[in-house]
Amino acid sequence: ALAALFSSLTIFGLYKLALVIAGKEAALFSALASAISPWSFQFSRIAWDPPIMPFFLIWGCYLLVKGGRYFNYALAGAFMALALYAYPPARVAIPILLPSALFLSIRRSGLSKAAGKLVIFALTLTIISTPLISLTLSGEVQGRYQTLSIFAPHSGKGPNVFVEYLQNFSKHFTPDYLLGSGDNNLRHSTRSFGVLSWVEGLAILLGFIFPLIGSYRDRKAPIIFAMVGIIAGITPAALTWEGIPHSLRSIGAQPFFALLTGIVLAQAYQRWKVISYYTAVV
Repeated sequence: ALAALFSSLTIFGLYKLALVIAGKEAALFSALASAISPWSFQFSRIAWDPPIMPFFLIWGCYLLVKGGRYFNYALAGAFMALALYAYPPARVAIPILLPSALFLSIRRSGLSKAAGKLVIFALTLTIISTPLISLTLSGEVQGRYQTLSIFAPHSGKGPNVFVEYLQNFSKHFTPDYLLGSGDNNLRHSTRSFGVLSWVEGLAILLGFIFPLIGSYRDRKAPIIFAMVGIIAGITPAALTWEGIPHSLRSIGAQPFFALLTGIVLAQAYQRWKVISYYTAVV
């Protein structure tokens, strides 16, 4: 029930985030994509805590981008920090994603208005994260990293570590993993579906029909943000050597796949209203 609750709240947070950065149509399509995502559904059905991380991550991004009161920035910093505690892959994903989220926040509120509030965000994030930073630097919470990281001395990767990362990263984009049978680990996938839904597959198809960036005009920044979120979410898994592709360690990418799907379908809907019927059929 805990996993299901946080997974559901993540969908609502994704709706709110997409509403702020891309409009109502994108928000509705994003929520739909996340609600029927095999990736999200699988991890909302198992009694474990990793789904808490995307919840804190998405709500932190929403509050940061929305801006407004000082309280929103402080709460955004707290949520980002709690995401770091909730599941270790966030400690890699959030530093990659944060510059893009900050750019959207400044773009929406203006640097002059947001500067002081961003200081509050940074202070809150830093203060709450301080115990975790201390434990990380001391190595007390690095046992799992030492076992699984491609940078660990016993991994034997040596100078080929960057090539290993690129190979691992690319394995998370194979058709079989995305839309075929998913993760090989039966805790992570039923092996009956890929990690993405057919609706997300429709968005991928539409993305190839017309140029993904050039056709979006005012949607470029949200699309780039979603893409950075996908890269940030997959990178922690790609930096390990075991069970690749690994949908659990890359769970942070799931909402951003749904966000990108929502933006693509909303853009297609603005051009061809019939796309809503195609989406319903799929």
